[in-house]
Amino acid sequence: MKTLHIVAILLAAMLIPLAAAEDVETTDAYIVTPAYIVTPASNDSKPPIAPLTRDTIEQGETDWHSLYVPPGEDKLWVDLNWGDTDDSLTLTIYPPSGVPLGPYHDVNDGKIDARIFLRIYKSSGLPSGTWDFKVYGERVQGVEDYSFVAYY
Repeated sequence: MKTLHIVAILLAAMLIPLAAAEDVETTDAYIVTPAYIVTPASNDSKPPIAPLTRDTIEQGETDWHSLYVPPGEDKLWVDLNWGDTDDSLTLTIYPPSGVPLGPYHDVNDGKIDARIFLRIYKSSGLPSGTWDFKVYGERVQGVEDYSFVAYY
């Protein structure tokens, strides 16, 4: 009987990350979801609008990136990738109006892989204007290379 309880507890513990990985955050009517678990519809598979940016960051450094989102868009993908799980970067997203989203960490997209890959959705449409993205070197040894892209 004890073995059955241990198995049940282990199974329940394994299910918690799956449930927690669905919505990262719901703030100000935005739904932030790990992009890994979203299956894009045919109209969601547009090519990136902003060019891929390659940059470097050090401990305690802040880098800023931005993207103009035109009227009529309801989804935005954001992909920050640094490739070294020993280092930790954070991403905070600033819509043109409203409350900042984040900061997000590697684990927030459902995988620990030195990447923050998110989809931001708002059913009433995203506010048009310039969206700003803050990349922060939370825990970096030396200099970390990273890539960043945002697209709708």
